[in-house]
Amino acid sequence: MVENGPSAQRLGSDGYPLLGAFPNTAAPQLDNTTVANERRQLEAEAQVSAAMTGGNAAAYQQSVSQMQALGDKTRADVAAAVASTAPADAGAAAVGTPAPRLTPTR
Repeated sequence: MVENGPSAQRLGSDGYPLLGAFPNTAAPQLDNTTVANERRQLEAEAQVSAAMTGGNAAAYQQSVSQMQALGDKTRADVAAAVASTAPADAGAAAVGTPAPRLTPTR
């Protein structure tokens, strides 16, 4: 029986909507061997992914350290340039104060 309406939902003999492509039959189940093989494959892929992530974390930390060192050098260069061109009584000491370092969280 097909109801007229916006969705044209098929209804069962009890009046409730039928769900799925074949609502009167169960979907075929996977056998135990297929499930075990699939599980082994997923676990192997997870191990490979975990091994790769460890290397990426070290590379990330190295990159953060390099960027922090570059930021420190840039701040020192700017402070030196400002100190060499600004009058001594204009509060040049405040310009050379380094910004706080941020530590990455992962």
